[in-house]
Amino acid sequence: MPRVSVRVVAICESEILLAKYRDNEDDWYVTLGGGVETGETLEEAFHRELSEELNTKAAFGRILMMREVIADRLHHTNLPQGFHQLEIFVETRIERSTHLETVQPDPGQIGLEWLPLNQLNEIRFYPASLKSAIADQKWDRFYYGNIA
Repeated sequence: MPRVSVRVVAICESEILLAKYRDNEDDWYVTLGGGVETGETLEEAFHRELSEELNTKAAFGRILMMREVIADRLHHTNLPQGFHQLEIFVETRIERSTHLETVQPDPGQIGLEWLPLNQLNEIRFYPASLKSAIADQKWDRFYYGNIA
């Protein structure tokens, strides 16, 4: 059974708020968010993740898109064997002036950062295949399938 995850797409003034990680290769980025816990709605998970990752609140916006990750079907991945996740990307508005304070960072997470949308193609951002959709804010499909 796939794990369900909520992903927070917070864009303000042509910048996107991302979680920053570091591995032995370099820094890399993802949208904020995490897994939906048992008995929790998607919206409740959205608010809990914002509280844990930003110590703030924001409105649960429209659902922009979904993608699926089945690690065993991807050619190149650092995800564990058997990993299967359905990610639901939700729009929100967070002011650029919001104090960024990670309360419960994920393992390997080193911070939060506002980055210009036009720089997404220059950084290690995951899912890499959604860089253009997010940078251009054009959601031409709702379901993007199993993509890296």
